Amino acid sequence: MKKQDLSQLARLGLSSAGVRRGEVLVLAVSGGPDSMALLEVMRKLAPSVGWRLQIVHVNHGLRPASKREAKLVQAYCAKYKLACSVETLRWPARLRQAKTRVEETARELRYQVLRKMISQLGARWIVTAHNADDQVETVVFNFLRGSGVRGLGGMRTVSGDVIRPWLTVPKTALLKYVKQHRVPFAVDETNLQPRFTRNRIRHQLLPILRSYNPKVDEILLQNSGLFQQADWVLRDLARQYMNLIGTVKSDKVNISISRLRELVPLMQMEVVKVAIEKVAGPAYNWRGSHFQEVMKLLAGPGTQGEKRLPGKLLVARSRDTITISRG
Repeated sequence: MKKQDLSQLARLGLSSAGVRRGEVLVLAVSGGPDSMALLEVMRKLAPSVGWRLQIVHVNHGLRPASKREAKLVQAYCAKYKLACSVETLRWPARLRQAKTRVEETARELRYQVLRKMISQLGARWIVTAHNADDQVETVVFNFLRGSGVRGLGGMRTVSGDVIRPWLTVPKTALLKYVKQHRVPFAVDETNLQPRFTRNRIRHQLLPILRSYNPKVDEILLQNSGLFQQADWVLRDLARQYMNLIGTVKSDKVNISISRLRELVPLMQMEVVKVAIEKVAGPAYNWRGSHFQEVMKLLAGPGTQGEKRLPGKLLVARSRDTITISRG
C-alpha cells in the first residue's frame, strides 16, 4: 500500500463525516500503538481546525496490565493538558470467567461508556483508530460466522456516531509513526492468546491465506468496498419496498406478510432490517439469527404469535400483518 498522510486522512475523514469547527470529539484511546497514534495526530491537528478533544480510556479490568495502560494514557494527557476520562468496567463474575463472548461483551460495554460520554458532553462523534488490518480481520470474522452482504462490507468509515478515518491505513504504518515520533504505547499481551477468535484469524488463518496469495489483504479490502456499495443499493431498494408494503406509526412498524413473501429471501431480510431499525434506531446490533427468528414466526402454524428480540423489541404476527415494536 502507498504511504498515506495520517493527519490529512484524519482531517478529510472527519470533515467528510460532517464534523464542524468547535465540536467536541470523543477519542477512544486504549493505550495501544494504533490509538496512541490517533491521539498524537489529533492533538496536533485539532487546534488548527477548531476541534476540542475529550479522551476516554476504558479499563476493562481483565488483565493486570490494565492499570499501567490507564496510567500511560493519563500521563500523556496530563503532559499536553488534554481532557481525559478513565472508566473502569465492572464485570459480573460469570462474564469475567466466561470462555466465550468476552471480546464481544467488552466491545459492547466499551461503546456504552463512550456513548454515555458524548451524551454528557452534548457531543456527536466518537473517533477510533481502527485500521486496515482490523478491517481485514473483521471481514474474515464476519464471513466465518455467516454474515451477509452488510457484514462482508466490514466496518464503515462513518457508522452512526462513530468515525474511523484510518480504515485504509495498515497497522505497520501506525506502529512506525509512534516509534518515529517517540509516542509511548502499550502492547496488549492478550493479542497473542489463541483462545480469542480474532487472534486465531490474525496469527493462524491469515498467514495461511497469504501463502496462497500475498495480496489477500488488499483483495479483502477491495471486496469489502464492493460489498459496502452493494449494501447501499440493497438498503435503498429495501426502503422503497418498505414504503410499499409497510406502514410506520410512531414507535411501531406494520408489514404485510403476503407482500413480503413476494420478495426474494435476501430482500425480505433487508426489509425486515429496515423495519427493525426504524423502531430501534440505526445502531441496533443486527444479526442474521434475528431474521431467522422473524421468519420462523411467519412460517409457523396459525396466524398469531410473537417473538422477542434483544433490545426489548417485540415482533408480533396477527393474520397477514407482522408488527415490530418496543415491547
